[in-house]
Amino acid sequence: MLTMRSGSTHGRLRLAWITLLALVGAALTVRQVLHAADAPAIDFVHVWRAAHQMLTGSGAYRDPLFSYPPSAALLVAPIGALAYPTARAAMLVVNVVAVMTAALLLMRQLRGRVDGVTVVAVLGTGALDAVASTWANGNINGVLILLQVIALGQFLRGRWTTGGAALGLSLALKPVLLPMLALLVVRRQWRGLLVAAAIPAVLLVVGCLTVPDASRYLSVVLPYLLHGAQLPYNDSMVGLGFRFGLGAAVVLAARVAVLAVASGVYLRARVVGSALDARSVVFAETGLALAAALLVSPMSETYYTLFLLPSLLWWAMRGRAAAVAAAAVGIACFGTLRLTGIPGDVHHSWTLLAIRPTIGWIALACFFGTALASTRSRGPVLLDAGLGTQAGRSQITIDYQPVAMSLARRSGV
Repeated sequence: MLTMRSGSTHGRLRLAWITLLALVGAALTVRQVLHAADAPAIDFVHVWRAAHQMLTGSGAYRDPLFSYPPSAALLVAPIGALAYPTARAAMLVVNVVAVMTAALLLMRQLRGRVDGVTVVAVLGTGALDAVASTWANGNINGVLILLQVIALGQFLRGRWTTGGAALGLSLALKPVLLPMLALLVVRRQWRGLLVAAAIPAVLLVVGCLTVPDASRYLSVVLPYLLHGAQLPYNDSMVGLGFRFGLGAAVVLAARVAVLAVASGVYLRARVVGSALDARSVVFAETGLALAAALLVSPMSETYYTLFLLPSLLWWAMRGRAAAVAAAAVGIACFGTLRLTGIPGDVHHSWTLLAIRPTIGWIALACFFGTALASTRSRGPVLLDAGLGTQAGRSQITIDYQPVAMSLARRSGV
């Protein structure tokens, strides 16, 4: 009886906490949406202007701050047919729906069901600074995170070609998820890789043929990006080197070192195996590839952390210690400064506040790399065995089967 009462009390307390957290998360998300509705949408204004100019016969790249490839100019062209206020409102709705849908799909992938924790995570998504800045700036990252989660979901089901198509569409819009092609390469999923590469390649060719000034992307925009555009706001190692006055050779050596270590962990996991089950390997490899890319890329901004959230949530669900570590890094390195009284624009300084995102990406790369590099004492395993099958989903249960049998024998069962 006491056990039943204790369980009932625990259940009511858990429900109360989940309800409270869901209400707080929903309130913060609504606040961020309202803030985004009044924000100047500093990224979207250039997307709309490029689309509008393209439809009126001018070139998309007459706006010097439109930095998307010609394939993206082709895909976003219909936005230019709308009046700017209407287009801006429509983009906000698309971004909010895309991010919330991505959160729901991701939690279902990680937990296998929709429960109270899932509700809290989905309703509280807008409280994350990377999400809030995406909505306020009006960039296309909300659509990209949805395509990323769809691609991951297809990969986890063993549908590499379908996942490659979702990934390829994201690359046509903005090639920020390019490192995820490594998942297809190391698994020799050549058909999926071909689809992921063909979609942006074909759309790029069509865009170059239809966008009047597409050549400016290659001659002006791309060199601008490759040289570390907007260096004071660049959180990659290139921006870090600029902020600290480091020489080009030092920065290059640091970038090569990060790339070498990440590649080494990838290769080691392929040769030796990993203690992770096949589904966890997908999240760990995704996180490691993207974190390393953000560090070595010529240009990376803080809100690109949005694309690390799937792997970060996977890491947080590994246990209490992992959850505490993930929360600590998330708050310390990627948390908003809006509620602290500290000026939000600290990029021109060399203080710890200015390099928080870089430190956070290094920490996450260490998290994912360490998990991927861990090995079983019983020897290597097939990292992709069972993906998309019931066997893959029950791999951990199978691993503990000898323990269960031993307990049964001791109990006389």
